Amino acid sequence: MRKVGIITRHYRINYGSRLQAVALQRAIESMGFYCEIIDYRYDGALTGWALFRSKLGKRFYYIRHIDVFCGKIIDKIAILVNRKNIKRKTELYKRFFTKYMKVTSKVYMSDEEILADPPIFDIYIVGSDQTWNPFVCDNPDAFYLSFAPEGAKKASYAPSIAIDEFSPEQAARFLRLTRDIQYLSCREEEGSELIRRITGREVTTVLDPTFLLSKEEWVKFSEEMPHPKRYILQYLLGEKKEHRKYVKKLAEKFNLPIVSIPRIPRDMIEGGVIRRWPGPSGFLRLLMDAELVCTDSFHGTALSINFEVPVYTFLKMDANDPANENSRIRSLYDRFGIKNRIITDFSILPRNYAFCYRDYKEKYDALVNNSYKYLRTILDES
Repeated sequence: MRKVGIITRHYRINYGSRLQAVALQRAIESMGFYCEIIDYRYDGALTGWALFRSKLGKRFYYIRHIDVFCGKIIDKIAILVNRKNIKRKTELYKRFFTKYMKVTSKVYMSDEEILADPPIFDIYIVGSDQTWNPFVCDNPDAFYLSFAPEGAKKASYAPSIAIDEFSPEQAARFLRLTRDIQYLSCREEEGSELIRRITGREVTTVLDPTFLLSKEEWVKFSEEMPHPKRYILQYLLGEKKEHRKYVKKLAEKFNLPIVSIPRIPRDMIEGGVIRRWPGPSGFLRLLMDAELVCTDSFHGTALSINFEVPVYTFLKMDANDPANENSRIRSLYDRFGIKNRIITDFSILPRNYAFCYRDYKEKYDALVNNSYKYLRTILDES
């Protein structure tokens, strides 16, 4: 049995990161290959002198902006009050990792460590998640398979660039690092086109790995979570107040309680919601059972579509931010032909929140089949 190694963002306390990793692993195993996730955990965190300078800079900033400082104090209080919930949630992440994710015996914390003692596989795959976003966690060379032995089979499966354009320096680095990757793909069409322009090569646009498993397959990874019979699930990563106000307006109009999964400190003390602190398995169940999902998360949106649950998506970043990731969401909806579920006008409430997924099922199935076809091409030709 041939061995496949995946490198991706798999260990962060982030639902999408862990679920996309386990989905790609299971899809590869279903094709008859042995597959491990390379346990690479570098997260771009500052250390030493860089960390000291960052903290010092923040203190000077807070002196000049006392309102921001007061907000940070409230955030710290919110975290302190919920420390038991946060600890329990972290334990549930660890349990999911141990139960469902098959990883290498060696843990790598840096590019230097993985280059010094690289894992040996027949095929190396990078992706998915934002492994090729230059603004996320320092975008290490390892996410371009720089550690793989010379002549090894290397491919990408649905890495996300998530931004609209590279700087000249970023483009030059990308071209150099992808030169030896035989199979190129991206999760968004905008990203695929960007890669084509830089490399002059063929690039396949494929779906996020979470779409490679059906709802019935995802049920096996889920676990029951207490919740009302009917509810709106609120899962917001960004800090925009208008998004939370809009969810409350929806809840009032449709007479539905809000079940909130806190992600930022302010959500930990928000009034008028029912808070839940699930691990990845409980997150899946809350999505599946929801009457409506309101989120600014890519994977919150993707899994809702997969589970055929009505969803409204917000754009968590401003369009003029050079690091904004809004193209991920727009590309996802565009590919399925679903364009009216992104909320940008907060003065208008829908007449109803229902959505007929049957209308796009044929297109959905074709996209999933094409993604599997690309994955088979990587594996069968290797």
